[in-house]
Amino acid sequence: MSESRNRGYAFGDFRIDTTSRRLLRSDGTPVPLTPRVFDTLMLLVENGGKILSKDVLMAAIWPNRIVEENNLTQNISTLRRVLGASAGDHRYILTEPGQGYRFVEPVRAESFSDGVSDSTVSTPEDVDPTSSPHEVSVDTPQIAAMTTPAARVTRRAAMAVALVVLMIVVAATGWLWRARNVAPSPTPSLAVLPFKPLTADSRNEVLQLGMADTLITKLSTNPHVVVRSLDAVRHFTRAEQDPVAAGRALGVGSVLEGYIQRQGDHVRINARLLAVPGGEALWTGTFDAKFSDVFALQDAITQKVAASLSLKLDRDERRRMEKNYTSNIAAYQRYLDGRFHLQNATPAELVASIDAFQRALEIDPDYALAYVGLAEGYRRQAIISDADPQIVLPLARTAAMHALRIDDTLAEAYVPIGFVHFWYDWDWAAAEAAFRRGIELQPNFADLHFGYAALLSNLGRNDEALRESQRARELDPTSPLYVALEASFVAYAGHVDEARQQIEGVLRVHPDFWIAHLTLGWLDTNADRYADAVNDFRKASALSGGSQQAVSMLGFALARANRKPEAQQLLDALLVRSQQQYLPATSIATIYCGLGENDQALRWLERAHAAHDVRMTFLKVDHRWDTLRGDPRFVTLMREMRLP
Repeated sequence: MSESRNRGYAFGDFRIDTTSRRLLRSDGTPVPLTPRVFDTLMLLVENGGKILSKDVLMAAIWPNRIVEENNLTQNISTLRRVLGASAGDHRYILTEPGQGYRFVEPVRAESFSDGVSDSTVSTPEDVDPTSSPHEVSVDTPQIAAMTTPAARVTRRAAMAVALVVLMIVVAATGWLWRARNVAPSPTPSLAVLPFKPLTADSRNEVLQLGMADTLITKLSTNPHVVVRSLDAVRHFTRAEQDPVAAGRALGVGSVLEGYIQRQGDHVRINARLLAVPGGEALWTGTFDAKFSDVFALQDAITQKVAASLSLKLDRDERRRMEKNYTSNIAAYQRYLDGRFHLQNATPAELVASIDAFQRALEIDPDYALAYVGLAEGYRRQAIISDADPQIVLPLARTAAMHALRIDDTLAEAYVPIGFVHFWYDWDWAAAEAAFRRGIELQPNFADLHFGYAALLSNLGRNDEALRESQRARELDPTSPLYVALEASFVAYAGHVDEARQQIEGVLRVHPDFWIAHLTLGWLDTNADRYADAVNDFRKASALSGGSQQAVSMLGFALARANRKPEAQQLLDALLVRSQQQYLPATSIATIYCGLGENDQALRWLERAHAAHDVRMTFLKVDHRWDTLRGDPRFVTLMREMRLP
């Protein structure tokens, strides 16, 4: 006697028994669904990859009845909830702004009996993100026909034949390609430029930069493409900017440019992906939607770009790329404000960024990316604003850990975690583990490679440091910060002439970049070119708005240039300020060291150690302290910091 078998579908951790009209978990546990919700699921699954308009779905689910759109919305919301999709997670059902819905999870046709399933054939029509939502349509009679058993069997048989043919064609094509192309193709590279206003009177700098930032974040999770950072692209904001020229300057193979206009709760976006250097359009798209649908709109754009670049994504990679960390528009807007201020990276802007991220978290306490932004705001205050590390770095750690508790695969959170271990805990092994974990999660994230390089350099592991910094520069070749700071790594490794050439090259392109002047001054100081160093540090101090590091190095150079009264004047001013507010003790120790007052210099270094001054991490490699290295107190400091 033949065994009775049920027919159905399987996707993710679920399967559908079409005979008994049940949704089951992989362990056989049924998931309760009302008939209308089950019908909604069946329509989406059987048309996997196709956009089904709201009108089509309502006509098929409620035939010959007039219902409100809210009924369909509730069905979709119920399905997302029972499938375990969290807020902003479109891994199963993707909302196409202004179009409808489509099922994006891979689906298999199955037959099963007594809780054991046999996969018969892969049946989903693969999601084709390159097809325009304006070109995909399904009319009501087709949907009605698909709901009949006969139509389902015919459709499955036809798809099985088509799939076999497709597999043969794909296999043959792949064999021919491999025969003609022995070397693998290079990893695609992409720049997402800041969006521009559709009209001159619709300029919204936060939204324009924020849209690019969000797309960069999404696409950067994909290990199969190198995406330039927001820091790299944020300078290409001019309305007349040639996107292909920007792509050439950024050293990428393709560039995404977009135009955006928001009016009330409505948003319109025109976007196109262009090849570099030829300028051929790889994809173009126009989107009109409510601003509340912006998350689904961003998912649609990332899918189009991924498909146009022929990126192969497994299920986990697709989920990461399409993940939205909030579904609350108000929280998202505050997050964009925070990112905008964070990128400007001045003391006042860092305060504004922290305030914006905190407001986002008040609205959505589970917004992991906002916690990362908050952590970065606090972390950067320690180095940019000379804030008390005993206050801001524990706050940075707490915020980053909150982000990781929400999503432990969030690579961005390992940047502040790594730096807190590095700058504050002086736990070199923990810092290295954090940076390496972040790189494992997101291999093409330049900030992680650069943070790791800085750690390795300060520990004297020069060859490894240069490899990591080189990787960071490959990922973000236009960053003057990476190039300028790498020059110090090169000098620490003993290649002083090469370091000077590198920093002079930065200054030719970015003559007002204060960190480059600071680095050049440090190189001049080490070469006993104190007069040149004084000029370098004066420029760095003026361009930075009075960085304590630049001021203290200026005092050091003045003292070594035998201009001790001027150095003493700067020192006195810092001593007065240190009585009124936190000031890095290394700044005062630096000038004392330049003046040759080694006992005072060591006393202030001991204070710096007690205060967890972040610049104590340079103790091993920074030549300003060379005259102190033979003193037992300096040796004790090195030992207490566990510096090799």
